[in-house]
Amino acid sequence: MKEDRRVPVFYLEDSNGEMKSFGLAMMFRLPYENSVVQTIAHTSTDHFSFDAYEKYKEQYKIEKDKKWEPDLSDLVFGYSNKEKSLKGRVQFSHFVSEKSVSEIATAGLKTTVLGGPKASYYPNYLEQPNLGTNGQYKLFWDPDARIRGWKRYPAQCIPEIEYPELPVSNGKVNYDVATKFIPVCKNTVFKGSLRFHNLRPVELGALLWTLTWGGDKYCQHNIGMGKPLGLGRISIDILEKRNTETSEDLDLKEPVEQFKDYMTKEIAEDWETSKQITELKRMADIRYWNEDWTTSYPHLGMNARDNDFNNAKNAKTKLDRYSDIADDEHKHTVKVETREDKMKQAEKEAKIAAASEGLDPELQKVFESLRNLTKGKLNNKLKNNELTEKGNELTEEEKQVLRIQPREAWEKWQWEVIESRKNNWNK
Repeated sequence: MKEDRRVPVFYLEDSNGEMKSFGLAMMFRLPYENSVVQTIAHTSTDHFSFDAYEKYKEQYKIEKDKKWEPDLSDLVFGYSNKEKSLKGRVQFSHFVSEKSVSEIATAGLKTTVLGGPKASYYPNYLEQPNLGTNGQYKLFWDPDARIRGWKRYPAQCIPEIEYPELPVSNGKVNYDVATKFIPVCKNTVFKGSLRFHNLRPVELGALLWTLTWGGDKYCQHNIGMGKPLGLGRISIDILEKRNTETSEDLDLKEPVEQFKDYMTKEIAEDWETSKQITELKRMADIRYWNEDWTTSYPHLGMNARDNDFNNAKNAKTKLDRYSDIADDEHKHTVKVETREDKMKQAEKEAKIAAASEGLDPELQKVFESLRNLTKGKLNNKLKNNELTEKGNELTEEEKQVLRIQPREAWEKWQWEVIESRKNNWNK
């Protein structure tokens, strides 16, 4: 010290009288017995990367003959460590919006607070099996503490995003914790390419299952830093499947089935209903989001009572698993129309428009009024002979429209219903 004065140092001793830890305050912060890496080791060393395995194998007494091996994702996307490297066989292009920036960025610049995960908050990030029995939290001091898993945000169906306001201290806004970004409009479409080479069918099937959730259109991905607020929810549609060498269309169903068979054989017969996959798909399924729920960051104020973290600890609460609170009883109906569905609909519309081309204005009007009838409505109107507005029998113009349309137009009107009664109309 400049003034050559003593500085108090506080310390704690272990059972042998040896200094265990020390600090400059009487209530100094104690270091955890186990780091996050050590806690992962308690859970499973299979989660270690090659470099982590080499670094910690002696410390955690991992079997000498056990060696790290690349998993399926390492083999597909590549990896690099101190021992060796492997180049990936999958490349994604940039994905570009179909519309201009001015059209998709109408929400403008947002300034808000986005918090990252803090693994030291043990009520949420450690397994808490004893909390319901003895009311005691597992801590990073405990030798059997187990990490809870990956942090993930559920797919949220929020009609209007609420952006947290910046904190104010002593009348001044704290811009040090501010994050600025421009969200894009909902229903924005981005197009890009995924190229691969030398993938085994099982590897291709794994990639396809991951991108499309095994064909489950209700499951959606979350991307970007706005996930905590409900932003970044996307669906992926595969529009074109082509072998660039032969220009032939690829059959993508067979690789997915081979991947499923592989998982059934190597992992478990019920792997798709396992605890891990169930939790993952439940968080991605938009039907399980409760419209009455609200989400927000825990609040940390300037005084001890204004602290959501401490309040939760004192109340002995923990973060429930999503699958425990989002159950089938509360699952709601969501209409999902994929990009492929929209393209098929547009194709049908084009065929119908082509079928009606050349009709005189009166027939065109009749055509437009009839083509939007569903199968059920057609059935009712046919039974009651009510295909005209006034409830009269079909006019000659309507009969002519129905006779001259090709099969593609009948499909739009559920043509099998009309075809079965066509002879009666001709009479």
